[in-house]
Amino acid sequence: PSQDNPFAGKKIVCFGDSITEFKTYPQQLGQILGAEGINVGFGGCLMSAHWDAGYKEMCMYRLVDYIVSGDYSGLIAAAQDVYDRTGDDNRAIVARLAAIDWSTVDYVSIFYGTNDWANQKSVGDPAVVSSTGSSYLGSANYAIQQLQTTYPHLKIAMITPIYRARGAEGGTDSDDSPNAPTNGKYLRDFANGLVEAAKLNHIPCFNLHDESGINKYTASLYLNPAPDGVHLTEAGATLIAQKIAAKMRANF
Repeated sequence: PSQDNPFAGKKIVCFGDSITEFKTYPQQLGQILGAEGINVGFGGCLMSAHWDAGYKEMCMYRLVDYIVSGDYSGLIAAAQDVYDRTGDDNRAIVARLAAIDWSTVDYVSIFYGTNDWANQKSVGDPAVVSSTGSSYLGSANYAIQQLQTTYPHLKIAMITPIYRARGAEGGTDSDDSPNAPTNGKYLRDFANGLVEAAKLNHIPCFNLHDESGINKYTASLYLNPAPDGVHLTEAGATLIAQKIAAKMRANF
């Protein structure tokens, strides 16, 4: 680190779902900041609990339990179970996570929400901490609590879900489509809730839902085409890396 670049040589661990796992924004983020960006995204996973027992162990509210305990055996077994049943191979990502020395990590980004919304999870209360995985915000608060209680040196940034060009229940996109019929929430409800939860925890939240520049007019550049409409193109990954880097410079 230097006066000119306080991020030089630092480690940034990037948590998230498939938007993180399958793209290079963590690596690009590291390159922009002169740091090491470590990708620990798990495709299909949530901040809160997945309905599948194997995937549930790879959701953020459970990952922090493994990090705090230092015992990753249950996570390793879950990744093997998911691979055996579905062919989805998360074993290398689990090994990458298990190898991290958390005393040497400087920054953590936590970027979930699109799957919580699509799976019709409860948004939850921004002031409530919950270890059960029943709500998006309860799980976010739990992740912050666990990580910073055990490793108070960590600087955490929450990242809201970004716009989706694929909606739910036949909707055209996440602006026009609530995750009906269960609770009828819009993706912006998850984003706004995360902003409030982060504020109550006195940590930054990067509101990429509102400020990424990804919308119905630019989706053809930044998001994979229909029927996907959710995952980033290479241009989208570069944009997200640039946005997170700028916000990290402004907040840390």
